[in-house]
Amino acid sequence: MLDDKKRSRAIDGSDMLGTISRTPQLIEAGRKAASSLKVGNLDCSGGIRFLGLGGSAIGGDFIRDWLGKSITGGVTVDRGFQPSSPLRRDSLAICCSYSGNTAETLGMLDGVMRSNSKNVIIISSGGKLEMIAKKKSLPFIKLAKLPMPRASLPMVISSVATALDKIGATRKAGDEMQKAVKPCAKFIREELSIDVPTERNSAKQIAHTIHGFVPIAIAPAGMGSIARRWKTQMNENAKQHCFFGTFPEISHNELVPWLRDARSDAFVALFLDDKFDDRRLENRFSSFKRALKGSVKTIDVKAFGKSRLEAMVNHVLLADFTSVYCAFLSQVDPTPVDEITRFKKR
Repeated sequence: MLDDKKRSRAIDGSDMLGTISRTPQLIEAGRKAASSLKVGNLDCSGGIRFLGLGGSAIGGDFIRDWLGKSITGGVTVDRGFQPSSPLRRDSLAICCSYSGNTAETLGMLDGVMRSNSKNVIIISSGGKLEMIAKKKSLPFIKLAKLPMPRASLPMVISSVATALDKIGATRKAGDEMQKAVKPCAKFIREELSIDVPTERNSAKQIAHTIHGFVPIAIAPAGMGSIARRWKTQMNENAKQHCFFGTFPEISHNELVPWLRDARSDAFVALFLDDKFDDRRLENRFSSFKRALKGSVKTIDVKAFGKSRLEAMVNHVLLADFTSVYCAFLSQVDPTPVDEITRFKKR
């Protein structure tokens, strides 16, 4: 069914597949959006606090997993109506909501403003956040309009990387992101596109394997952003449950039900491979995988790249494409999320 382009396009009313296929262009759009950012006296010597929710917050998770170790003070991601703790004067707050109207994000920004801090960058495609940025004369990155906020992740990551280079928190992160564009386009063209038949298409193969099951994305700690992306994309695009966990934490609790609970037959474990820089973590993660294989349904999800960033971007692409193909198998349009819209209106 997934090789029937006419049938798939009939289901995909808002062309989600086309949007995620333009990920290379979205990476470039993010860099362009941040290229004119005026950073002034912005300081992030005390670390970065990324304030957001949903797909916007995953941009912060990705930056933390990719660049966190090289940024003084690290990267913390807050999801809520107010910052989880007071911001230090030398901490940079990055406030991100694609729509610009996310109530929780606006609440966190209000908390920052009440502390009289102007050490803030605002990222959105418009909305109330843009109005606040103009009124308060705060550094603002305006993202291009897309039909669905969750597709903006490549723009968010690229724009933040470019901004951090400008501030001096990173060196050539934006350039590294730009270098990932061609490999990313090649991965889509040769392995993920609707034009690539199932026998050579890893995303279609994974979609067929997990169809009818509840996937659980399991990743080493430094890939938590990718595991969360699997969850949210399966939730919103495929309209189905998906959960995630990170290793080694997951081996200290979930190993028991995986091997004892008969309901584990309803799940499939997706092991997200990483470029390990810690042999202990690599060895124990391999041991954890061996403990589950043979007892429950498992899939090794591999995304290769010359750099860790390339591999991470390709992992995001696998999650995005697989979730859309899962929607096609269930014959649901991946774009609409009417339940979320109604909830926000209430």
